[in-house]
Amino acid sequence: FLGKCDACGTFFEPGDKKMEYQGKVYKEKCFKCNECNKPMGTKSFIPMDDKVVCQFCYEDKYAKKCAVCGKVIAKGGITYKDKPYHKECFVCTNCKKQLSGERFTSKDDKPFCINCYGDLFARKCFKCGKPIT
Repeated sequence: FLGKCDACGTFFEPGDKKMEYQGKVYKEKCFKCNECNKPMGTKSFIPMDDKVVCQFCYEDKYAKKCAVCGKVIAKGGITYKDKPYHKECFVCTNCKKQLSGERFTSKDDKPFCINCYGDLFARKCFKCGKPIT
């Protein structure tokens, strides 16, 4: 006895590939992404509540994307002004030095490393000419 597919309700036939997920059994063609409706096959998927989503649809519709490059932030990343960034994409507006883990400040909602901010915007000491930060 081969049983029935929990998605379509038809019996498995000899040669059908079975997919098992959360205690249910599916024919390979019936285990589908809930977004694009394409069969999962052996592709990676992401469980979301009571549905499954293929990796492509998840990245396209749900994953955080970097405000600079637009690519998915798979791990880590930082948030600045409620926008997500890859660590390597969050850089000084002037010199492009990576700011992750560094002290920085902002002007007009743009991030600057301390050195660039001092050189560009800080008042200068009358005697030595160095930025007052």
